[in-house]
Amino acid sequence: MFYRVILLCNFVIENNYNAIFFFVEVSVSYFIDVCLFYIIFLLKINQIMLKTPFY
Repeated sequence: MFYRVILLCNFVIENNYNAIFFFVEVSVSYFIDVCLFYIIFLLKINQIMLKTPFY
């Protein structure tokens, strides 16, 4: 997740974009990471609770 923030920082500094664009991009990246982590977490919990193989 952090490498995306660093790349966005360099992109914003080089292209002089405003802070709103930067904030939206970081928020979207963070939101996607949280969603992926949450989905994987739920799948792992289901695997542990049901003792079923993880496909």
